[in-house]
Amino acid sequence: MIKLTNVEFCYGNEHIIDECNFTVNNGDLIGIIGENGIGKTTLLKIILGIYKVHSGEVINDFKNIGFLSQINIDNKISNPCNVRKILVFYLKLILITRFLTHVTLERLFL
Repeated sequence: MIKLTNVEFCYGNEHIIDECNFTVNNGDLIGIIGENGIGKTTLLKIILGIYKVHSGEVINDFKNIGFLSQINIDNKISNPCNVRKILVFYLKLILITRFLTHVTLERLFL
């Protein structure tokens, strides 16, 4: 479970995240979308413990969280990106991961 309660985060005097509250339970699949510069990456870094909040509480019971930082993946997704292209890219990653897991288990005779 990930739970944020009344989380606030600032860069200097600028409030980036103000009174953020939400819960992600085991098995939930979420996406964080929004305009550039709105605080999406900052929120993920708070959840991962990279940034410490100024106030509020962050609970992260997950041992593994997939996070792809902002990188140029122009060989995989042509610019400009749209939601469909991004989802297709990540779904392909999920399918490859499942395939590799299956093949590895077969090789280990499990």
